[in-house]
Amino acid sequence: MKTQDQVLRYIRRQVPRAHFEEICGVIPIAFDKAYQASQQLVHTPKIRKCAQDRYFFLQDGLAGLYASWSPQVTSTNPPGEFYTMMTAANVRITAAVKPWRKKVRPAKYRTNNAKLNRFLTAPQMSLLDDEEIVLRAEDVLNAVIIPLAPPYHMDQSAPLGVVLAVPYFNSCRDFHVWCDIGNFLQGYESDNGDDSEDDVWPMLRRRMRQDEDDQTNTE
Repeated sequence: MKTQDQVLRYIRRQVPRAHFEEICGVIPIAFDKAYQASQQLVHTPKIRKCAQDRYFFLQDGLAGLYASWSPQVTSTNPPGEFYTMMTAANVRITAAVKPWRKKVRPAKYRTNNAKLNRFLTAPQMSLLDDEEIVLRAEDVLNAVIIPLAPPYHMDQSAPLGVVLAVPYFNSCRDFHVWCDIGNFLQGYESDNGDDSEDDVWPMLRRRMRQDEDDQTNTE
């Protein structure tokens, strides 16, 4: 089984499908609110305000999913913006809107969140405040929900699609997982629930770390 498939199966077994369906319900509402707000502009370009407001309405909507995700609104580092970090079981989720034909912006806070995949780091590597990192079974898997913004000539009130991604611990440009959210949700139906050793957390995190080491060695 490929690493992506193993990670997706692990997420499904940690988080109920309904939790992700709630996220899928928030995203189109956020896009529509941003579009409607941009239409209030008369003399200046609407597209930039729409793009900015998508992010804010998305974070605000996700922050309201407190019944299932235990969201936490957190300031960015360096300060100036904010984001919503959601946690369920052993999975932590943040969200980023991907502009048309652009890569996901490697914001510092998102890189730091990826580094919180501590199982991918050496035990003596410093993190943020030079803490010693100890590999622990309770360390979480960090993923990103990525709504895809439409091109300028298309309807701006809804996303083109939504991707579930799991970035490398030291990069927001490389991913262990890049999966359409619809395909991910369908996997709940096809997962037969067979607990294979490949899905055990320590083995999965070693597999992910090995993939990153292999790519580094080939570059």
